[in-house]
Amino acid sequence: MPSKNSSRRSFIKNTSLAAGSFFIVPRHVLGRGFIAPSDKLNIAGIGAGGKAEVNLPYAWNNGAENIVALCDVDDRMAVNARKRWPDAPYYRDFREMLEKEQKHIDAVIVTTPDHMHAVQVMAAMQLGKHVYVLINKYLKSYFSYLLLLTSYFIYIKLKKHQALSHNSTLY
Repeated sequence: MPSKNSSRRSFIKNTSLAAGSFFIVPRHVLGRGFIAPSDKLNIAGIGAGGKAEVNLPYAWNNGAENIVALCDVDDRMAVNARKRWPDAPYYRDFREMLEKEQKHIDAVIVTTPDHMHAVQVMAAMQLGKHVYVLINKYLKSYFSYLLLLTSYFIYIKLKKHQALSHNSTLY
């Protein structure tokens, strides 16, 4: 004869499994061609004119991904991008954009003059964002730049790891 606890446990288990199965819906039930919001990347653009007029549309991929924020210091250069993605908030300072939009951004595309890349990439990396930067110069002239970014990336990963291990340790 089963005890009260085991029958109560089995009741709770079966009830929770039944309730949980209603929340797991196969994709075909949602309709053909349905794309869940979590299946789209939310991309921010630092630099919205010049080379960004090529890079941002490729990243957007005809609506397969979202452009969620734009930033450019020159309003004249950003006119086309602002017309193309009118719902994306526009900023003139990348630090302000990253601070205000960080919860909505998955990745950042940096298309600014070369001397600004390192600062902008490090700011995005610090927030844990994926970063795409197109370097149009010879790689040998960017060795120190790449060394700096690689070192910073490793530092962030180690710092995160230390924070996780520190928080999980009981004293």
